[in-house]
Amino acid sequence: MAGSIETGEAKKLSLIKKARRGNQEAFTELFRLEERSLWYFCLKMVGDETDAEDALQETCISIWKSLGFLKEPAAFRAWMMQIARRECIRILDKRITHREKETSLEALEEDYMEFSEYAEPDRELIPEAYVVDRERNDRLAAWISELPVKRREAILLYYYNGLSTTEIAKITGTTPNSVTGTLAKARKYLADRIEAYERREPS
Repeated sequence: MAGSIETGEAKKLSLIKKARRGNQEAFTELFRLEERSLWYFCLKMVGDETDAEDALQETCISIWKSLGFLKEPAAFRAWMMQIARRECIRILDKRITHREKETSLEALEEDYMEFSEYAEPDRELIPEAYVVDRERNDRLAAWISELPVKRREAILLYYYNGLSTTEIAKITGTTPNSVTGTLAKARKYLADRIEAYERREPS
C-alpha cells in the first residue's frame, strides 16, 4: 500500500512530464506547488508586492510557454528559478538610470571573481530562533532585502530554494566558486547583523 503512494518529488516529476505535453491541469497543480517559493523569491528580489506579482505572473506565462523545450524534467526547479530571476532583473532594470546601473555593475564585479579559497557553504544559515520567532524572522527577511542584488539572489536560491552552487552558477552565468564567494560575503553581512541585534537584546 505504501508503495502506491506517490512521494512529493515523484508527484512533481509526473506533473512536469504531463505539463510538458500540454496538460494544463497538470501545469496548474505544478505551479500551485511552486508558487509560494516563487512568490517569496520575487518579493525579496524586487522588494515591492505589486512588482513581485508582475514578476510572478510573467514567470508563470514564460514557464507555460517554454516548458515543452525543457529537456530534463529533473532540472525543472533550477530552470524555473532562472526564469523568475530574469523577470525580477527586468523589473529592477526599469527602476534605475543608466548611470546607476553602471555604478551597480561596478560594485558587483567582485562577486564574479573566483573565490577558490571558500569551501562549499554550510546550509545552516539561520539560527533556530530566527525561524520560530516571528519578530526575528521578519528582521532576517529585512536584512536579506538590504543585500546587493547578486548576494540577495544567491542567498534566496541557495538557502530558500535548495539549489546547488553549480545550479546557481548556470542561472547567473558565473562559476560555482564565484557563487560560493558571493554567499560567503552575504553570510558575513547577515551574521554581523544578527550579532549586533542580539547584543541589543535584553538578557
